[in-house]
Amino acid sequence: MNLPLNYSLRNLRRRPWQSGATALGIAIVVFAAVLMLSLSRGLFSRLDITGSPDNVIMISRKGQNTMFSEIESAEIVTISSMPNLAVNAQGAQLISPEILHISMVRAASIKSHTKAAVSIRGVSPIAFDVHDTIRLSEGRLPAKGAFEVLAGSMSHVKLGVPVEATAVGKDIRFEGVYWTIVGRFTDNASLIESELWVPQDTLMTVMRRRTHSLVVAKFTNAVYARDATVLFRKSGAVEKFFKGWVEKDYYGQFTEGLSWVFWLSVFMVLLVAIAGLLIGVNTMYTVVVNRMSEIATQRILGFTQFDITMSLLTESTIIALLGGLLGSAGGMYFDDMPMKLSYGAFRLSVDAVVMSVGMGLAVVIGVLGALLPTYKGLRLTIIEALHYE
Repeated sequence: MNLPLNYSLRNLRRRPWQSGATALGIAIVVFAAVLMLSLSRGLFSRLDITGSPDNVIMISRKGQNTMFSEIESAEIVTISSMPNLAVNAQGAQLISPEILHISMVRAASIKSHTKAAVSIRGVSPIAFDVHDTIRLSEGRLPAKGAFEVLAGSMSHVKLGVPVEATAVGKDIRFEGVYWTIVGRFTDNASLIESELWVPQDTLMTVMRRRTHSLVVAKFTNAVYARDATVLFRKSGAVEKFFKGWVEKDYYGQFTEGLSWVFWLSVFMVLLVAIAGLLIGVNTMYTVVVNRMSEIATQRILGFTQFDITMSLLTESTIIALLGGLLGSAGGMYFDDMPMKLSYGAFRLSVDAVVMSVGMGLAVVIGVLGALLPTYKGLRLTIIEALHYE
């Protein structure tokens, strides 16, 4: 003999305010957990797809990173001797010398806009063959020697301005010069979409610079690209001037540097889970205490402790699921919301994994919240329960 589902549903209606308040508390817990998880999910998913396994990124032997690297044009000639380099339709080796520079940029169309730090990449036309995942979404490529910019689809987030401020035809100012945006690009939602790309010769003139920051070379496949990294550890012309990594591995190092974001999100989820569990335990403890005589009567009528536990568990789980659905729905509102870090811009990702964790957390709160007080209540004898105050 089992207690019917209608019994659990009727009990929820008997205390609507208490049930609603508990569901709202669990909803807040799930909402906070979903937000924290969506932040790390969105950031690391961008890092995972940044960089190509066919490309090798090189900086100067003495450089610490791309920002503190100086490569002479004469040194780049040695790269052409590396085996299995890819070539374009014109037969040119796909070697792209580039400048990567952080500059304080201001959107000229917004008078009140303060400057923001944005990555500026100076490139030559061959860069678009090397970075073959770049797609022109609108406009055209910057002309050689012109003060023109190709804006990444997430560059407005780094700038902290509406997307309209980086539309084709708008001006931005950095390095003391006004630049006109002539096109916009995408890169499979990678961190590179946070950058502004300009003609390398123009940038070198403005910055009065004669050296490059890095060189990116494309190989015929990922195996040859990884094999090429051996040359950076073997004495020779390449090792003398450069150190390098497979491009995907290079950006993967950022994941290690940002591991604190992941662990912070896990820590915060644990904290809110404990808070939610306390909410569930407190609610169900009150329910069990207030219905102790009723529970004793059910035991007299022949309902087992298992039947009573499952009934209370059903009540608690229904409340928790309602709270989980409400909290997850609130989190979905922030899906795809843009965020920025020093490494670049990304979007919160409330995907199926995040939603599953959120709902799973709600179920755990509901189950444990019911089991702990129910176990305590059912330890009493029937006589003790009938006289419990």
